[in-house]
Amino acid sequence: MVVKRMALFIWLCIYGMVVGQVYTTDRFSIHSELDERYIAVLQRNIEGYYDNMVSRFFEAGWSEPLSIYYFEKQSDTQQYLGDGHKVYYGLYDPKRNAIFTHRVMDAGGLAGLGTVFHEITHHFVRLNYNNPPTWFNEGLTCFLSEQSRLVKDYLNIGHPNLWREKALRQMIETGTEIDIRYYTGLSTTEFYAERKNYHPVRALFYWIYTIGKLDSYLQNAQLSGYDLDVLEDTVGLNWEQINEALMEFIQVYCYAGAYVQDSYFAESVEEKKAFLKTSLSLVPDYSRARLELGKLYFFNKDDDSCVEALMPLLNDNTSIEYKDANLYLAKTYYGQKEMAAALDYYREALEYSLCEEYHYQIYFWIGNCLSQLGNKPEACINFETFLQTNWEPERFPKWCEFARDYIKKASL
Repeated sequence: MVVKRMALFIWLCIYGMVVGQVYTTDRFSIHSELDERYIAVLQRNIEGYYDNMVSRFFEAGWSEPLSIYYFEKQSDTQQYLGDGHKVYYGLYDPKRNAIFTHRVMDAGGLAGLGTVFHEITHHFVRLNYNNPPTWFNEGLTCFLSEQSRLVKDYLNIGHPNLWREKALRQMIETGTEIDIRYYTGLSTTEFYAERKNYHPVRALFYWIYTIGKLDSYLQNAQLSGYDLDVLEDTVGLNWEQINEALMEFIQVYCYAGAYVQDSYFAESVEEKKAFLKTSLSLVPDYSRARLELGKLYFFNKDDDSCVEALMPLLNDNTSIEYKDANLYLAKTYYGQKEMAAALDYYREALEYSLCEEYHYQIYFWIGNCLSQLGNKPEACINFETFLQTNWEPERFPKWCEFARDYIKKASL
């Protein structure tokens, strides 16, 4: 969709904060002071997310733009909203038809695109369902948004959320019973009293999706409500059988994600490798675990094992990990000075990365490959594109200096 960008630079001095410029389409109005090149990536993602939601999961979209107040830091969002609202990742306020979120958490790390998707999904649920209970709203929203990413124009969903799966495993190992009657019976106050209640209900929708019943269940919930018997009729199991099937699902698919999360905190290479191989023993085609194993080999300069681990990921170009598999194969061949092979993989990674925040970095490496292959004109084009699309030049001053110097020397 063509973006109708407002020329007016709006300064809203609420709590002494600058909200920034406004970028408006028919569906969204983004208020932000972040670099417009980053906002362009954000727009590409939310428009693609909207298209996938209305074509695959929800009947009703909206005609009045949903406002997104997008700040740099969590504390910026909190300061803007004031003490009346406590914000962690993000907040959806239906009364103001608005989302409030940020790029970076105060404790470090990114809030990520999944946060924006999460709050947008809450808006979809409100418009498409009549007073849904909190467990349904949060479970469906968490499942559809978390770990979901656009690969070209297709939204790839149905993946473990690593930290959530590790927390879910901890609950089970310390004696928590996964009882669907309990979770579907929680009031709003009871549900929000325990953050851990999110984990089983996301797993429930993940399981429903995996057995191919999500579309039917969402339709039945719209028509018949949210009582447990609607779910039982949809999946053809009683609540006890659902509990059993859900537990079996969690101990395979969710635990596979938990072991990948374990690998991030392991102290030794061998321990990391063991966690990733345990994950793959549960779900042999789990692309996230395979990608992380390939990256582990790459950073430990085991090129042959890296290539062996990553090559199977090239069989599915709809996978979220397809781009990164190509990227690390490119890095491997670049390190071996096989520039032609590296260039091919970098170009494939770029084609499938246009909805990624950091896709601009690939232009730099394509320019490097082309320069070493003696193709100065195309190298200059890619270095120039890197400079034009880099929304955080302070992170890569040497890259920027190299690109500018190369372009200058090539023009002499």
